[in-house]
Amino acid sequence: MKKGGSNAVVEFSTLETYSSPYSLHVNSSSQNSGFAFAIGPSDWMSPPLSNGSLCSIDYSKKYVIEFYFCIPGTNNNLLNVFRNQHIITGIQGATLYWEMGGSRYNITTLEENRWYRITYWVVPGTGFYIDVYDTVNKKYVVEDQFCRFHGGTFNRPPFVVGDIEDGVEQYGEAYWDDFKIYFHSKPRVNIDFRLLAIEGYFGNVSMKSAEHLIMNLTKFFNWQNRTSNYIGVNFYSHIHLFSAVPYNSLYEDAKRFYNGGISDKSRILNEIRSFLGATSPGCSNTFTIRIFYYCGHSGLNSSSSYKFPYILLGKDVNPDPKISSEELKRAFNHGDLSSSNCTLLIFDSCYSERYIGAFDSHHNYQENLLRKGRVILSACKYNQKAYGTSETWGNSPGNWTYFTGHTDLYTNYKHIGPIGIIGAINQKSRFDFNKDGWLHIGEIFDFARKTTKNFVKYWSTKKQEPTMGSGVRAAKIPFVMYNPKANFAWNGPPGDSPSRQNYDSWSQHGNYAFQTGFSNVIGPVNNTPLYYRQITSVNDTSYGAPLYTIQCSSVRITDNMVFFSANSTFYGLDLITGEKIWEFTANNSISTSAAIYNGTVFFGVGSPGKLYALDEITGMLRWTYDLPTSATVTSPPTVADDKIFFGTSDGYFYVLNQTTGTQIWNFSAGGKIQSSPAVAYNRVFFGSYDGAIYALEEDTGTLIWEYQTFSPVISSPAIHNGMLFIGTYDLPRVLALNATGNTPDLIWEYQTVAPVTSSPSVDTVKGLVVVADENGNIYCFKEMSPNPPLWTELIDPINMSSPAISNNSLIYIGSLDGKIYCLNETTGQVVWSYLIGNSVVASPALTDDHVIISSTDGAVYCFGIPFPVYDVTAVSLTVSGLNAPWDQPLHLTYTVANNGNRLETFNVTLYYFTHEIWTPPSYLQPTLIYSTTVTLLPGENITLTYDWYPPRLHRTFSILLETQELEYELYPLDNIFVLKYLRLLSVPNGGAGRNALFL
Repeated sequence: MKKGGSNAVVEFSTLETYSSPYSLHVNSSSQNSGFAFAIGPSDWMSPPLSNGSLCSIDYSKKYVIEFYFCIPGTNNNLLNVFRNQHIITGIQGATLYWEMGGSRYNITTLEENRWYRITYWVVPGTGFYIDVYDTVNKKYVVEDQFCRFHGGTFNRPPFVVGDIEDGVEQYGEAYWDDFKIYFHSKPRVNIDFRLLAIEGYFGNVSMKSAEHLIMNLTKFFNWQNRTSNYIGVNFYSHIHLFSAVPYNSLYEDAKRFYNGGISDKSRILNEIRSFLGATSPGCSNTFTIRIFYYCGHSGLNSSSSYKFPYILLGKDVNPDPKISSEELKRAFNHGDLSSSNCTLLIFDSCYSERYIGAFDSHHNYQENLLRKGRVILSACKYNQKAYGTSETWGNSPGNWTYFTGHTDLYTNYKHIGPIGIIGAINQKSRFDFNKDGWLHIGEIFDFARKTTKNFVKYWSTKKQEPTMGSGVRAAKIPFVMYNPKANFAWNGPPGDSPSRQNYDSWSQHGNYAFQTGFSNVIGPVNNTPLYYRQITSVNDTSYGAPLYTIQCSSVRITDNMVFFSANSTFYGLDLITGEKIWEFTANNSISTSAAIYNGTVFFGVGSPGKLYALDEITGMLRWTYDLPTSATVTSPPTVADDKIFFGTSDGYFYVLNQTTGTQIWNFSAGGKIQSSPAVAYNRVFFGSYDGAIYALEEDTGTLIWEYQTFSPVISSPAIHNGMLFIGTYDLPRVLALNATGNTPDLIWEYQTVAPVTSSPSVDTVKGLVVVADENGNIYCFKEMSPNPPLWTELIDPINMSSPAISNNSLIYIGSLDGKIYCLNETTGQVVWSYLIGNSVVASPALTDDHVIISSTDGAVYCFGIPFPVYDVTAVSLTVSGLNAPWDQPLHLTYTVANNGNRLETFNVTLYYFTHEIWTPPSYLQPTLIYSTTVTLLPGENITLTYDWYPPRLHRTFSILLETQELEYELYPLDNIFVLKYLRLLSVPNGGAGRNALFL
């Protein structure tokens, strides 16, 4: 490796080159590596040149890296690494690429012997934009290419320019010139919102809900073609409206978006392809939010027993054109729509759940229009109508649909309030559950579904239940920005849990802010591992740590995700499968387990100490709080009442605002705080290495009382029934204190055999306290008195792992011998254990029928039966007895099945109809024939018969078989089987029997 000065300009006789006074040259052999230069870990965040560093970088700010680059040949495997484990670009051959999660993404191909200016615009916690400028042709070959942060782990210095790959053929030669790093405030992110809105008919009434929606959306910052200098984002808005309402009858504020009527089918399909599927100049597909809105009739085809829907561009079936779901699918897969990960389709029409499709019994998409990266909202279920009104009530305009909704509805009788999608977006911060200044589709839909369902039931006694199909985790598609200073709400990653059920949470230490370690769920009764996920590579020796000492946090569970950290990387996993969704690498080793609250993940890191706040769904950085000292965050944070509570290695206790990360107050204790604080009764409680247990006012930090144990307190408190339970170390015992008084009154204490680093847990139903000491003794006491213990049980040594108690009287805990134990809460007897293989210092977490725990082998283990799948189906329907005399019945034979994995009891119903149903505008309802109840085991099916006398007034029938949709039904669209048509050819009194023809 050579580093040259002003005379080290690289020149080639065949090439016009860029000359610079400073050049870096690397030439590595096939078996060795070379750095042009590198900044090691000890140089992080140091002042420029104070210790010989070439530069220092504040990674919490936006910055630009710019240099000139040239490769003299294509036999290269060269890397530029900016900030260890975060930004990686490389050259393989002559191809410039970036990596994320082990996947390689090509950026461009560079010519040999040619100088390029390469610029990185870094967005903290998110990714970077890259520009590549050809100095010969004087033009950009790449401009504003967005790349996400890399998520892998690399045993490399944090800041490198050069060749650091080892092995055969991992070599290369290159030149760098005029290397610069500087901060910037230039807006680099262009966010594009595209809305294609179509409003048609309900019955014979032309609806105006698309106009209402547009006028409400354009009240918000992100729909106004504005630049946010505060966050450096340009927002662009493109809206096209197609309406059955004549132009002169449109609302004035909607006329500027009008593009025509709705009768031209080819134009509507072309608009989907050319407008909705377009990406504006200067924007990227990654940051283009594409929204299709349709309000009008939906019919169902009659070509098969499974009926696919169509939208109807007119009042009646004929002669107005239909656009089938197959035609829509082809249009929505055109252009950039085919790869978009941020597309929303809204169908405010009858039977619109059928546009969604569903998951099949193997958790694969049974696709209609749904796919990964796309969210579909339907106004109602697959067998329901959507409703609207042409009436004007109070301040309400007419011609609006219930699901699209209204800002604030008054009837002639009472104040209904806001309903539907429009009602939700006008609630602003009320439904911004993750406090990011935006309302995303998942937050909006919950309100729209509930209010639509309740309003229809109240007003008309009808049924209409909106549904959502999500190919985006948590349906996190940003919709409206109500806080102009909010950062952009990054859309969630593609893919979602196949389960409609939301499983119970275990979101912070001890499950809740009062830290009882109890969950009102059923825990697994055997040691069957459902899955095991080795998250950290077995070859990983980051921070010099061999595999068996990986610093691994306790897991947290919420929103069907599992969260934990290993060394310096934090992970979000899918609860159902255990597959990794995202990862985030901190600037230092992660020193605490996390707390999750309102869609945000909080955890601390070592010196220099910092508290991180990440978006739960995407893993994107929201904010960080730097400790004012060089201490380490040492206590797992607790979140309650929109505040974050945590302690540090230098004895300070901090309280931050959950949304902004600004400090509210701090308190100085006499020693290190490793105890996770408990929050209850408007107080916060924690222990310290100075031997004291503290009770402070939650809002001000004022000391209420201090109790001296004369022994370091590592254990965390549990609060229940006005009492605080906690363990001590040098003088090993368990204490019960009065948590509500103005003095720390001791209620009882119990001496344990060994020190207590684990935290007590409390069965809040039975009033029992469970605690473990380091020798592995498990104790169970009554809340009010420890003498005598109800039982004690000796297992294996325990360090830090705290008990988790389920509602079926089971206790789970990890031990240093590498096992997870399950004990009977009544007797203390070991019910089961499982050898994980590495020491377990983390605490287990419970969710429905499952326990999840991490180990120092860098893995997550889930125990329990397979997660439930609810899926019943109408399999087949046949008719016999067609040649019998008229006064004899038809024999209906039908088969239904349970394709799920749980025992099911459900209703099975037969109907008949004499005209086409599910066809606009009449949408006729079928007539009941017979209903019964069946119970089926998983995988079981049953065939039944029913004798039916068809009414003599009709000759043509269709027969419909329906199975009751279960709660959390995985695949509801196979719950109906239709037999079309049964046509009776004889006359009632003809005496010659009857014949039938099926079409």
